[in-house]
Amino acid sequence: MLKKSIKKNYIYNVLYQILTIMIPLITTPYISRILEADGVGTVSYIRSVETYFGLVAALGISKFGQREISYVQDDKEKRTEIFWNVCVLQLITSSIAIIAYIIFSIFQKNMIFYLVLSFN
Repeated sequence: MLKKSIKKNYIYNVLYQILTIMIPLITTPYISRILEADGVGTVSYIRSVETYFGLVAALGISKFGQREISYVQDDKEKRTEIFWNVCVLQLITSSIAIIAYIIFSIFQKNMIFYLVLSFN
């Protein structure tokens, strides 16, 4: 039974990797033709701005969580408490970044593009 699940998992993983390579190859020419040069440039710029907000949201919390959990790796109760504290911290910083991004996007010329790309 274990071998079947490993094979199945491997096949799903390979299919996923192929899709992550193939979908941009299919969609990029179509999107470029629809948006034209100005639209593609606008979307690229907005994605770069969005990346900065994503960096602020992350704030190195994963490294912090790994370090804190490694300190108490033998105490399951403490480890669970730290894990959930780190998750809450990530939720708070992400929420602040999303709110700041939405406020920022309201004052931009291409507000619709900013708001649509906020789902990233």
